[in-house]
Amino acid sequence: MDEDIEACVDLTGEERVNCWAELDKTLMEEVVPWVPYLDATSVWATSDNVSKFEYDQFTGTTAWSNIAMEQ
Repeated sequence: MDEDIEACVDLTGEERVNCWAELDKTLMEEVVPWVPYLDATSVWATSDNVSKFEYDQFTGTTAWSNIAMEQ
């Protein structure tokens, strides 16, 4: 990739724009096609009294409307 970056840096005008676009496409399709955006090391500790617990991916926290407790 270093050689490809150096090649783009040396160009000008439309040729440079196209070079960076192709490099971006290569990076996204071949080098890093998937990038995690959440940290999978979160730990959730709950009581045995919790009978229902859901994680809300949109808010990134507990889905408070989907928690149930045993009496």
